[in-house]
Amino acid sequence: MELRKLMKQPGQLPWPLNVPSVDPYGVDGGAAYVPHLLARDVKGWSIPSDNPFSKNGFASVPAHSEQEQRVQLACFFCPHVLDIRAQYYYTDDEMDWRILNGNRPGRKELPTLDLMLTINCPWTNKVVYHAISVKHEDRRDDDKEKRRMNRDIEFCKQYGFTFEMLGSDSFPETEAGNHWALFSFLRYQNLNDLYKPAREFSHFLNTSKAQGTADKVLGRIGKRFGLDVEDSYRLFAAAVFFGFVRMDMTHPLEADEKLVIMRET
Repeated sequence: MELRKLMKQPGQLPWPLNVPSVDPYGVDGGAAYVPHLLARDVKGWSIPSDNPFSKNGFASVPAHSEQEQRVQLACFFCPHVLDIRAQYYYTDDEMDWRILNGNRPGRKELPTLDLMLTINCPWTNKVVYHAISVKHEDRRDDDKEKRRMNRDIEFCKQYGFTFEMLGSDSFPETEAGNHWALFSFLRYQNLNDLYKPAREFSHFLNTSKAQGTADKVLGRIGKRFGLDVEDSYRLFAAAVFFGFVRMDMTHPLEADEKLVIMRET
C-alpha cells in the first residue's frame, strides 16, 4: 500500500462511516481512539499541534511538525481513508513500566507509529491498515532511524499492516496549500449536513462546461443553488472530501486562478 497511489484512485467516501471498533492489534478505532501522547506532552523540540483532522467525531490528530500535518491533511482528503490515528503506540513492557512510574520519555524512545490509517481498499473492497512513518528525506538514512523503522516494520508484519515512510517532500507546496484551503472551508462544519448538497453540487460541477477561475466556475454553479460564492466554496470542499469531485492538485485553489476539475472520472 502506498498513500500516493491510493490518492490517485477515484472513489467515494462511504458515509456515514463504519469503522471497525477495534483493529487486529486490539486498539480502539474511530472516535474512541485516544492517541498515546498528545503533541504537547512530548518533551523535546517540536511544533505541538492537536489538529481537528479526524474523520470521526471531534477527536484530535496530534502532529509534531509541519510535515506531519501535510501528510495528515492528505489522508483527510483521500476518500479511501476511513480513520486517521496518530501516535499509535504498540506495547513495549519495559516502556510501559517506565511510563507507569512517572517517566516522560522522549518521542524517539517510544514504540509509536506516526499514523495508522484504516483504509477501504479500492482494489479489494476490504478494510486494511496502513502505517506511516513521517521523516524528512535527509534523515531516512540515519542509523537510529533505520533501527526504529525496522522495529516498526516488524510490528506491522505481525498483524498484516502495511508500512511506508513519507515526508513533506512527498507533497508539493501547491498540493499542501490546496489541502489547507479546502480544510479551511470545512472546519467547524457538520459533514452530515453537507453530504447531500455536496453530492448535488458535484453533479452540476462534473457535468458543467464552465471554465475559468475558481470564483467564476464555483460562482456559476452556486447560482443554480441560490448560493453565494462562500457557500459554493464550502460545498466544493465537501465534494472533494467525499470524493464526489476530483481536483487537479497541480493547480492552486485560489479565487483568481484557473480551477481544473478531473471530470473524466
